[in-house]
Amino acid sequence: MPNTDEKDKDTLPVVIPDVKSHVGEQELYKKNAELDAVNELLSLTRKLYQISLLALDPSALAENIATTMRDSIHLEMAGIFLFDRGQDTLTPLYFAKSERLVSTLRKFDFLLRDIAIAQVTKRPILKKIFDGESLITSNLNDIWGGLIKDEILKEMSTSVNIKTCDSSSVVNRGENYWGYDPRT
Repeated sequence: MPNTDEKDKDTLPVVIPDVKSHVGEQELYKKNAELDAVNELLSLTRKLYQISLLALDPSALAENIATTMRDSIHLEMAGIFLFDRGQDTLTPLYFAKSERLVSTLRKFDFLLRDIAIAQVTKRPILKKIFDGESLITSNLNDIWGGLIKDEILKEMSTSVNIKTCDSSSVVNRGENYWGYDPRT
């Protein structure tokens, strides 16, 4: 039996951390973080599926999907475009924008509504989408160069903190829809 005197009664026992336990906790935390990200993606997928079941017209469907994407994965903007193969043009159906982006765009009296992207398949950066690849760029000019004034693009990049653009193509009933989401 250990010797205890009055002095020992006022102190807590010294606990030496178990290194193996600490490493296990880190692994568990890492797995939980991965599961959280997967659950967030599954939740977004479920919401988008529910929206698609509503059988809305393309513009209303684009609004619901873009807004859900922007809100669920915390984007500054998400846009849905319709590709017209005959005219080689992407026409926006809807842009869901954050309040911060809307505030910045209002300074220029420009709300990014009716900006069609012409000669899409001839633009090298956008050609990737039509080759079945995803597009990720950190330069807003790659998408919007020649369509939006450079000062507006610079303000979007700095004030709104848009750092990357991620785009992909979806084909539905023979029509191509193109999604766009600038990320911070």
